[in-house]
Amino acid sequence: MTEERNKSKTKRAFHTVPYIAERWDCSEKHVRRVIKKGDLVAHKFGNLLRVSNDDLLRCERMNRMD
Repeated sequence: MTEERNKSKTKRAFHTVPYIAERWDCSEKHVRRVIKKGDLVAHKFGNLLRVSNDDLLRCERMNRMD
């Protein structure tokens, strides 16, 4: 049962700004700037701002430095 919970947490459909900031090791303000600039697509659900997993991965691939 614990494994099922862990899998569901890692395969989220949408992510929060604080989660992305932690993942990228940056500030929430920076993530919001990236969204405002249009490099990361975000969706509003009422007052909530969320980023789909696909959009997050797309942004990370496009901005990857090899």
